[in-house]
Amino acid sequence: MRKITYILLVVIFLVSCKKDETLILIKEKKSILENYKMTKSEMNTLNMLGESSEKLAIYKLKLDDYTDIQSLEAKIKVYSKGKLVHTIGGIAITILKDNDKTYYLTFKRQLQHETKNTYEWDIIFANRNGHSMGQTLYKQPDQTKMSFFEQIEGKHEIVKGEEMALGAFVEGNDSMESVSILPDLKDNERLFKNKYVYLLCLEAK
Repeated sequence: MRKITYILLVVIFLVSCKKDETLILIKEKKSILENYKMTKSEMNTLNMLGESSEKLAIYKLKLDDYTDIQSLEAKIKVYSKGKLVHTIGGIAITILKDNDKTYYLTFKRQLQHETKNTYEWDIIFANRNGHSMGQTLYKQPDQTKMSFFEQIEGKHEIVKGEEMALGAFVEGNDSMESVSILPDLKDNERLFKNKYVYLLCLEAK
């Protein structure tokens, strides 16, 4: 656990040290989330630490200074053949008035080779003021083939009282067809037809 925690915190440190780019919004100010794309230097650092970017998802969250969002909660919803069977995680952070409003959210999945079909999940929220993290083991009922990982594209508004999908680790994709993921959970019906779907979710409260 210490090694994985160290690696994830190094990645969070690397991305949070970069200057925040000003988000140009045509209308009013909004709280925005986007998939964070690592630079070549950051990916090289990951490789040096023995990690793969394919097992790691990083999202940048920029909250409006006047937001009424009081907390953010990250979790992984596990679907099997279209049905929700389990929820992993539930890591939450409180949004403090004077804190930096730029956050980074990281999901990490690692197969535990010593225990069959068991995945280790790590979730980290971080900004310049600190971090909150959790780690959970989840055993998948059986082995599958043809796995892939998908993330949302572009920038999306974070709305209080709504839960949004950020990405998905998919197991048992026998059709060899990749399916795009959408922020609104109910729009991912086609994705849930796969044998196992680990949906990365964010809820603003």
